[in-house]
Amino acid sequence: MFIPIFTAVMSSLALYVCLRLIVPLPISLGKRLLVCAAVVLVANRFIVQRQFGLVLPDGVFLVAAWLHAAVVLAFALALATDIAGLILRIAGVRLPSLARCAVLLAASLALAAVGVHQAVRVPPVVEVTLRFPNLPPALEGFRIAHLADLHIGPLFGREWVDQVVDRTLAARPDLIALSGDVIDAPPAVVRGDVEPLARLAAPYGVHVVAGNHEYIHGVDLWLEIFERLGLNVLYNRHTVIDVDDARMTVAGLADRFGLGSWQGEAPDLDKALDGAPRKDADGFRLLLAHQPYDAKDAPIHDIDLQLSGHTHGGQILPLQSISARFHGGYVSGYYTVETMRLHVSNGTGLWAGFPVRLGVPSEITLITLSRCEDVLLAHCE
Repeated sequence: MFIPIFTAVMSSLALYVCLRLIVPLPISLGKRLLVCAAVVLVANRFIVQRQFGLVLPDGVFLVAAWLHAAVVLAFALALATDIAGLILRIAGVRLPSLARCAVLLAASLALAAVGVHQAVRVPPVVEVTLRFPNLPPALEGFRIAHLADLHIGPLFGREWVDQVVDRTLAARPDLIALSGDVIDAPPAVVRGDVEPLARLAAPYGVHVVAGNHEYIHGVDLWLEIFERLGLNVLYNRHTVIDVDDARMTVAGLADRFGLGSWQGEAPDLDKALDGAPRKDADGFRLLLAHQPYDAKDAPIHDIDLQLSGHTHGGQILPLQSISARFHGGYVSGYYTVETMRLHVSNGTGLWAGFPVRLGVPSEITLITLSRCEDVLLAHCE
């Protein structure tokens, strides 16, 4: 169902761009038709690659991604200026059509270049301290590295993964959490690209949950590969780690894709915590759940901190509020959800289908736990 919907949306965007920005250009009809055909093809480049199994060289892939992003941004800019133009015409002001087309096409190409560059960079380590009432003293200063949405595949290969691993290890976390969408392709395509993940190591383990892209590309097989790489797979299950006198329960949910027709488990927090020690003064509960929507059920299970991704932070700053509507109101950063903290990462990588970031930088998040003397979480900001 995804492919026809995505194709229809992309084709509609491309046709709008053609009608508003290509047709008015002072070139022959044949050239206009040729350019419009190219625009439609570029807009659907991800589906074309997927359907025909095309593996593009890195340079060609980036150019295709840039042109694809330019079409999407050209649509947004054309629509915005059409609305503005309508308002101006009502006020009796008219803009030269040819100049408008040239400016919007140039602006779209420039913004797309910036957006793709921001998307494919190796992200920096972003440090933040989260404070909790009644945090066990042994967990004061405990450091968690959160990697979300690596999307290892056509866009992010082995060299990029190696650099992400290097930066994560250099931050010296006590625990490393991967909150799903680690990959963006079947094992046969990117098995070698994920191998650097085997170098991830931390005193209290490297823990991973499945995201929707693991389901798309074979969740059971990918979870087996993650285990062979030395990652602790939390698939509706938990593990308990002792940090001096404190006991930390690290639980992981299956993804919400399991609620549909995809093969694999559906998220079940009761199952994930089955047999976990009861929450007490010396305990802390950490939950890894790919989609932040699951935060609504976490507080009743005494979760202290949930780590999620999936939203990519909205990717483009003005789109954050729209993205939040589809994810329970959560899109980027830190939230207080009743008695729990939630961190929604902007993402370490990005889906190859639309690799653009504007105003929403990628990140490797390093979270330091600290104690708050107030008994109310809301007062610990």
